[in-house]
Amino acid sequence: MSSDIPAGRFASELRELQRQAMASAGSLEAMRALSAERVAAGREWPTSRSAIYAALNGTSLPSVETLCAMVAAWAPRRAADIATWLRRRDEVQDESIAWRAATAQRPAQPGKGRPFSEVDAVESPVILVAEAKRSLREALIAKNMTVSELAAESGLGRTTVYQALDPSGAVPSRRTIIKLAGPLGMEAMDLFNLLLSDL
Repeated sequence: MSSDIPAGRFASELRELQRQAMASAGSLEAMRALSAERVAAGREWPTSRSAIYAALNGTSLPSVETLCAMVAAWAPRRAADIATWLRRRDEVQDESIAWRAATAQRPAQPGKGRPFSEVDAVESPVILVAEAKRSLREALIAKNMTVSELAAESGLGRTTVYQALDPSGAVPSRRTIIKLAGPLGMEAMDLFNLLLSDL
């Protein structure tokens, strides 16, 4: 994935962390212990080889457990480095939200770019969900808030908030929408109208 994308930059940082750990390993066996396969086999932090590869390739942001497993294996200071990397992960989540909001394109409208058809008469639920999530992201940026700040003010977990804002995340529940609308200065009913077919 491109290093111009937040997840891509984070993946580059993780690959460099592994490279430095490999370079410092004193033996071939020590290097093997740092492989994705060995890290995934550890018992302290539940993860999988595919999750580690996805994080290293920038395909997806690693879960807290996966990141902790990687850092615990590759970072020299372990506990202190885990805290640093978890904060960095939070930053990347916020950067990803801002990046997606800045680069997202609105769906084509009737008469713009393609002929009008009967399909235009009823908007796709997928488009409606995308529009609702876009509204949430734009409101977050307009309020100059981070995901962490929104989570704190709404009383929701960071993961729940991130999923609600993430275009590829799950459709937010009524409870989530209500809790997010207040801090963002939005009308929950407006979002309900967009998500009505899925809630």
